[in-house]
Amino acid sequence: MLTPPPVFRPPAPGERLRVVDLVQFHSPISGGVKRFIEDKCRFFETVPEVEHCVVVPGEAHGEDRWGASRIHTVASPRLIFSASYRVLRDRASIRRIVIGFRPHVIEVGDPYLTAWIGRRVAEELPAKLVGFYHSDYPRAWHRTAGRFCGDWAGRNFERVVTAYMKRLYERMDAVVVATPPLETMWRERGLRQVRRIPLGVDTGRFYPRGPAEAARTRAEWGVPGEARVLLFVGRLAREKRIDWLVRVFEGLKAGDPRLHLVLVGDGEWRGRVQAWAAASGGRIHWRPYLHSGDALAGAYTAADVFTHAGMGETFGLSLLEAQACGLPAVASAGSGLEGTVLPLAGNAVVGWDDETAWAEAIRAALAAGAGPAARTARHAAVKGGFAWWSTYEKLTNLYRELAGVPPPGRVTGQVRPIGRWA
Repeated sequence: MLTPPPVFRPPAPGERLRVVDLVQFHSPISGGVKRFIEDKCRFFETVPEVEHCVVVPGEAHGEDRWGASRIHTVASPRLIFSASYRVLRDRASIRRIVIGFRPHVIEVGDPYLTAWIGRRVAEELPAKLVGFYHSDYPRAWHRTAGRFCGDWAGRNFERVVTAYMKRLYERMDAVVVATPPLETMWRERGLRQVRRIPLGVDTGRFYPRGPAEAARTRAEWGVPGEARVLLFVGRLAREKRIDWLVRVFEGLKAGDPRLHLVLVGDGEWRGRVQAWAAASGGRIHWRPYLHSGDALAGAYTAADVFTHAGMGETFGLSLLEAQACGLPAVASAGSGLEGTVLPLAGNAVVGWDDETAWAEAIRAALAAGAGPAARTARHAAVKGGFAWWSTYEKLTNLYRELAGVPPPGRVTGQVRPIGRWA
């Protein structure tokens, strides 16, 4: 006799909704995904009717708490060619943690092994399964294959990866994207359970910090007070196209002796960035990964223009943070960042391979200025359209909908910094 499949049971009256995040691309020096999870933990501290658990890869097994959330670290091997990421592949440990927590909803943030582990555990419990589209994997594979084998191979890789991801996502209860183009892309490919939930920034932390903090940060960088500073913050890796930023900067600096480039972060290209800085005569500066949100806001405040040449992005949280701190932003067209570069003075989205357009856009951004009035206006624009708590309120209501729990309405109150992010 065949055993009938298990039946999903929603939370009983008075029972808390339990949510698990399985997070492959998380490390001590990772960027947007790590910030997304940290802010989610901060948010859930204000929502007592939700119980939250996070599973991440690490050097050794461990258990911790970030605010009210449980954090489980699973011992994982390093990802080849990565300076910080590890492969979350220990099925038995992941299953033990998730089954023990008995979630109603499981969210996975990548389409690789972790997603399949999450799917199998979700079927076993059963639980509702959500995929969050944190990176544009088809385009990333297109670029990688095209670089080594030509554009024909790149297009074919993109087609194969897209078909694979569609088959994976069709088996999920919801797929979350952050921008309208990604929503359109997946709907055109027949994926009906797509939900668009834009990311947001904590404007209570990311705001213009004032000239005194800007001067202090510049002194730490070794940048003169009268300099005009281009800034990049993020993972130092090939796909972020830091070499392109350096190339554009080299073309600009001869005509502007006050121009400096500051690159903040860590990753596989740290050695290259340090070599560029050493050979620049003090015009290119590298600063290590900033763990503190306040320190990061200080870095944004100390710059004049934020630049991001990366391709295959899905939102660009650092771009939004920089604008919240009052900076004009320049990014690549076709990168996935178009919706995050707000229609404000000095902002521009330019051809990814057009050096002349990049130089002109940066000059225009510098001319637009980053004075107090302009910074205040940019901060207000971000605050008015990208409240960070709204992201997690919408996610929580999606979880409730999938689990059959009526939404109670607005769930947020005053959210305070907690734990290691204070």
